[in-house]
Amino acid sequence: MFNEGDNISGENISMGKYIGKCKLHGKEFHKIFDRIKNLTLFIPTTEEKKIRKLPAKSIVQGKLNIFESENLIDVQEIEGSRYKYLKEKIKMSTFSEEAEVIHDLHILKKSKQITSSERKLFNFLKEKFLNEVSFIMGQEYDYLENKIFN
Repeated sequence: MFNEGDNISGENISMGKYIGKCKLHGKEFHKIFDRIKNLTLFIPTTEEKKIRKLPAKSIVQGKLNIFESENLIDVQEIEGSRYKYLKEKIKMSTFSEEAEVIHDLHILKKSKQITSSERKLFNFLKEKFLNEVSFIMGQEYDYLENKIFN
């Protein structure tokens, strides 16, 4: 699934470089160097769905269009805790899912309908998202932040 040198993102990884598989204490792990935190992470191969390759530039460009809309994508359809729903949605670890969650949280923040838990989630995801998009698009973090979120 992953090759040495692949650019990786995931649940707790903003920007990583895939180093390979290794065994520790009889268990197999994916070894990833996190470029933002400047440390090596070991993700159990049983938790592989928590990491993914970075998307292609064309996919990112297409998904950035959702930020032009002021309409919520799917938050209005939720029964129960909106925060739990959004948290579960990002566990799927796809770029598209993360972009949709960030979009909806951004709209809620602008309309002052965001909870404190959702605000923390938004701030965490926004930083992760901007690092990822900045790397893929070859553009400055601050430029993208102003373009997408202002």
